[in-house]
Amino acid sequence: MVGVEYILLHAQEPILFIIRKQQRQSPTQVIPLADYYIIAGVIYQAPDLGSVINSRVNSFSFYKLTAVHGIQSAFDEAMSYCRYHPSKGYWWHFKDHEEQDKVKPKTKRKEEPSSIFQRQRVDALLLDLRQKFPPKFVQQKTGEKPVPGMVHLIFLLILK
Repeated sequence: MVGVEYILLHAQEPILFIIRKQQRQSPTQVIPLADYYIIAGVIYQAPDLGSVINSRVNSFSFYKLTAVHGIQSAFDEAMSYCRYHPSKGYWWHFKDHEEQDKVKPKTKRKEEPSSIFQRQRVDALLLDLRQKFPPKFVQQKTGEKPVPGMVHLIFLLILK
């Protein structure tokens, strides 16, 4: 018999069947044309070896080229900042960033010396210290009102 025939190449019942389409040249010589596999009742045509290799090579080349391009561009940029002089040796010179900083005017916003939270917290700490260590009064003359010491005056100024 000569012509196209289909043979069952592999069977793993009930889920997987592999069928080969082949061209029979003689009773002993065949040329495979295509393979089909049936999974859970759905028929798929298996890709030929050339398509699989071509797909793998193209996807590998794409990822390899994009990765190599990214690494190469990073090295090129890094080398653009590298400088060498026989007396100084190697150093990094980021001139582009200095020029960009000069072009962009820096707007400094005026910052408060402290926030409300910080002021309230400091006031509470000072009041706590005043209660733990009360001020000492100095008597200048007998019979007069006591004059507060220097520490007491500083606390009064801060709390106001």
